[in-house]
Amino acid sequence: MWSRKYYQPMVLGTASRRRMTSAHSFMEMNLGRLALLIGMATSSFDIFLTVRLGGFQLRPYQVLLAPALAYVAGQAFHDRAVRWPIGGIPLLLWALVIALFVPNTYMLMRNVGYAVWLVMNVVVIFAVVQLFYDRQWMLVLLKWYLASYLGMSLVGLGQLLLGLAHLPAPYVRQWAIPGFLPRLNGFSYEPSYYSSFLLMGWVLSAWLLEKKAEIPFGRLVQVTFIATTAALILSTSKLGWGMMALWGSGYLFRNISKLGSPKLSLRGWFIALNFILLLVAGLGALAMTSKMERFFATLVQGTGWLGTAGHSNYGRQLRFLSTLDLVRKSPFIGYSLGGIGPALGEEEQGAAVRRDTDKKPPEGVSVFAEVLAASGIIGVIPFVAYLVMLTVQPLRAARRTIGPYGPVLTGLLWALLMELLALQFNQNILRPYLWFHIAVLTVVYAVVRDEMGKTAVQNPPMGRRVT
Repeated sequence: MWSRKYYQPMVLGTASRRRMTSAHSFMEMNLGRLALLIGMATSSFDIFLTVRLGGFQLRPYQVLLAPALAYVAGQAFHDRAVRWPIGGIPLLLWALVIALFVPNTYMLMRNVGYAVWLVMNVVVIFAVVQLFYDRQWMLVLLKWYLASYLGMSLVGLGQLLLGLAHLPAPYVRQWAIPGFLPRLNGFSYEPSYYSSFLLMGWVLSAWLLEKKAEIPFGRLVQVTFIATTAALILSTSKLGWGMMALWGSGYLFRNISKLGSPKLSLRGWFIALNFILLLVAGLGALAMTSKMERFFATLVQGTGWLGTAGHSNYGRQLRFLSTLDLVRKSPFIGYSLGGIGPALGEEEQGAAVRRDTDKKPPEGVSVFAEVLAASGIIGVIPFVAYLVMLTVQPLRAARRTIGPYGPVLTGLLWALLMELLALQFNQNILRPYLWFHIAVLTVVYAVVRDEMGKTAVQNPPMGRRVT
């Protein structure tokens, strides 16, 4: 239950309380926690502060796991206990399944590397739960989590401003208008990767604002929502736009009853309709110019719209069906996560592809299809069980919670579900920011479960500000 002294009124002013809390948090911010927080903030880095080693990209969070694990071991020894995350057993069982199927490929080192990558992501969850398993540190974790999205949004918007100013825009990979309008990608491989990362922060902050959650860093939530909205729109990622449209449709559906019919006079209706007609006519005339035609063609390239080739959509559909075909050919023995690409390459190009092991093999596109092919129809059961536990139990806890923890839990859940949907069209299940999000969700759920109890119905406000 709640500690009574935690929410006793303080006689000091707001500024004094903020200084005391900041100093207290700084003094207790050991190297292990700081390493995990920095790793979380850099979880979207694909092309910045990374090193290419033996065909794999070594990322900052993987290096920072070493000091974090040292502190995890020290704390576990001191407390004589290991804090167990929700769904820990099925998660470890699925990781074991992936490890068992590692030899089932002709690119063995690639499969070993992917299995190690999965283990590192699993370790992230256990480490974050071990070091942030109380209310104070959960709030610190949540604040840094939102700030990481704000920071990366500003990086992308900075790329846009530099491009518009005809200055060198670092790490930009694609241009909507060459030399002038970059497609924002932050430190990710491409705009779709960048938008997939920002999506979780955007959904979480949008949900917290919609529910008017009373958390200590409400201003950060507002600024993060504004920045991520701008970055997602200006990234020109079709995946990001589609997910924003889907979430926006859900918002309208949830709030349609609150929207009354507009009350305008006859003169007001006349002005409004004429304004809309002029706007549509102006946009139509602009779209007919040759420059705008080229611009729109750049935005929709790969979709088959406006006379462009449909290679992107067709290629993803074909790769998805090919991944499912791997399951049909080997339903019980999976290929492990790193073996999907080589197996697809061999199906498409024949056995001759085995001689060119330096060439990057294709990916399976849909993460659920990849997981199924990697695990087999029996080995995938622990993964499904983990996802069910990860969504159902926090949802039940959120429904029993009155106060700010309810919106935080449901916001994290919505962000996870939207991200999993987005990952059905690109990338793979090993993206670091997905696992850090799962870690944050796990910690918030653990605090709700342990501090409030499974049958609690009252949650006092989060009274403290944190750094």
